[in-house]
Amino acid sequence: MDLDGPVITDTLFERRLGTTGGIPCMLKSAMGPSAFPTLRREIEVAGDLGNGHPGISTMLGFDIDDDHAHALFRCAGRPLSHQGALLPMEGRTIRQAARDLFTALDFLNGRGYAHNDVSPDTVLWDRGARFQLSGFGRATAVDAASTDADVRMAADLLSYLATGDLADGSAGPGLMSRVSEINPRLAEFLRPALVPGTEGRPAPKQMLERLRTPEPVNPRTPPRPGARPARPRPPQTGRTPGLRLESAASGREIE
Repeated sequence: MDLDGPVITDTLFERRLGTTGGIPCMLKSAMGPSAFPTLRREIEVAGDLGNGHPGISTMLGFDIDDDHAHALFRCAGRPLSHQGALLPMEGRTIRQAARDLFTALDFLNGRGYAHNDVSPDTVLWDRGARFQLSGFGRATAVDAASTDADVRMAADLLSYLATGDLADGSAGPGLMSRVSEINPRLAEFLRPALVPGTEGRPAPKQMLERLRTPEPVNPRTPPRPGARPARPRPPQTGRTPGLRLESAASGREIE
């Protein structure tokens, strides 16, 4: 195991990046006993999830005792919180992030979990076309409230990628306005997640469906199913070249 990459430290964990057998990985270590319950929960959830989804960081092994706790994860890139110089991102990259995030959250829901901690610290990016969800220490059994929170946090994160400004979870309309100035299409996609209606926020699966729905050719007059595209009309010149028209009464050519 060659963990000679950067070391990321916060109040709870040390995350050391590197490779093992040529596989990019991250060794996550608890900084003290107060972090043990969170890492134990992450090990439990990651063990249950297995390696069934590319959008989820896969646990390769762990070592936990009374005085230490470590877990090794296969991961894609670094946390977004340590790639700030690349913000704001272009629309195509944000669209890929939306697809990867909501696909991962939908997978978690299908396995009975909600993440509860979607943030720049738990979303990894390889600076290519792949985003990955990690950090399952706060995962709970899925329910309506936790699913709603996951979608809100994912929408806040996508807004952060577009604006470079990290939302606090309560700035829905203001954040919506800010995103609209920069990327109107992204703002429209995120609208039900940032400014939910009376029915609440869509589930991750519904957000994926919104992402996959193509935009109409003309929003005011959508084409009928099976209708052929209209042919362009030829330019009007007033007179067709090479064609002589005569009046039936006078026999004179009509100019």
